[in-house]
Amino acid sequence: MNRKKRVYDEGNEDKCFILLAGLVLLAWITPLGPMPGIFIGGTPSELPESWGSTADIHEIKLEVQGSLPRVVIIWVVQVDGSLHIVGSNSSGWVQMLGDGGSVRMRMGDKTYSLAASLLTTNWEPVLEAYGNKYRMDYPDIVGGFPAMEEAALTTAVFRLTGG
Repeated sequence: MNRKKRVYDEGNEDKCFILLAGLVLLAWITPLGPMPGIFIGGTPSELPESWGSTADIHEIKLEVQGSLPRVVIIWVVQVDGSLHIVGSNSSGWVQMLGDGGSVRMRMGDKTYSLAASLLTTNWEPVLEAYGNKYRMDYPDIVGGFPAMEEAALTTAVFRLTGG
């Protein structure tokens, strides 16, 4: 009887290990919250003539190319008809993107090929728009944003345009 119980327990241990390994793999390849992944998903789509209102779109997925692509879930804001993203200079996706380059953005179920361009001037209105858009829903996070003088040294602002 003990021998059968032991075989049964070992079988469960194997199943648990396989399940745990699968969950770890899923967490590694799929962006979850602040954790980056490598798959963006969505349906490849043509760029729209206009993005329309993005006021209700709080998050997008952004894929930055590299030896392994990096997919992050980030906020997006529209200023003067263009989409913009913001990140800390120390974040992995910002370092991979550098001064700009090709990216893919997933908004809803659609994925778009875009170019990200680092703004070196006139980035302040984008940071102000970020604060205005997200302050009500995320007051603690927005309250922790750096002042403009510090942001100039610690923050990267990118404009997303047709790739």
